[in-house]
Amino acid sequence: MTIDAEIRVQVATAQLVRFHVNTPADNILRDEEMYWLDLCLTPRPRNARACYVDHWRPHRFERIGNMFMVPPGQRMQARSDGGPTQASILCHLRPQTLRQWFDGELEWTANRPTAERLDFRMSRPGHFVDVRADLAKRTAAITETRYNGWGVLRSLHTFNGVGVNAPRADRDWSLTKLWTFAMDAVAVGIIALVATSLILAYFRRDQWRASLIALGLGGAVCGLFVFGLRLL
Repeated sequence: MTIDAEIRVQVATAQLVRFHVNTPADNILRDEEMYWLDLCLTPRPRNARACYVDHWRPHRFERIGNMFMVPPGQRMQARSDGGPTQASILCHLRPQTLRQWFDGELEWTANRPTAERLDFRMSRPGHFVDVRADLAKRTAAITETRYNGWGVLRSLHTFNGVGVNAPRADRDWSLTKLWTFAMDAVAVGIIALVATSLILAYFRRDQWRASLIALGLGGAVCGLFVFGLRLL
């Protein structure tokens, strides 16, 4: 790969590059910190194909279109039998800036029927927007979902910083690490509180009625969060 020009700004880094694919190639494309967006300026070789290693089966390779994106930490295996030199514009986008633009988290979606599709989700507590773009047909479908207060509360109590559609992804935002640590600390504190309460109730057996009432109320509250919110 030859870099003919490059410009760096706070949001991203853009490069004008040339790929020399005179011989067969088999490469892994990955950027740990940024989105990798490739916009080709010349026709790609018809035998150029790729596989999203973390989401597709090992033997599934699709033809590479005029544009593709690789999210941070994800791997794309690109193969080609060779062809003429190809020119592209590479954009390396910072995830923190994209979060500010979209006012939420961008998630990788598991539904990718062809390499001509670009599907992603923008999410924040109580609000989800799914975008499914068909690059071949030049169409896009946008689905917006909103939750009420109970839904937001449930999301906040089950959020762990890693989407269910990308279990291999890492927490790349310091606030998610702080939030998950706080949730774990609260859970450990509650377990210790319940354990010491049971020990105290054992030694205060003369007040067993009050102990049973407190235990029942605590179990009811726990049941509300574990099972009750699913019915709302």
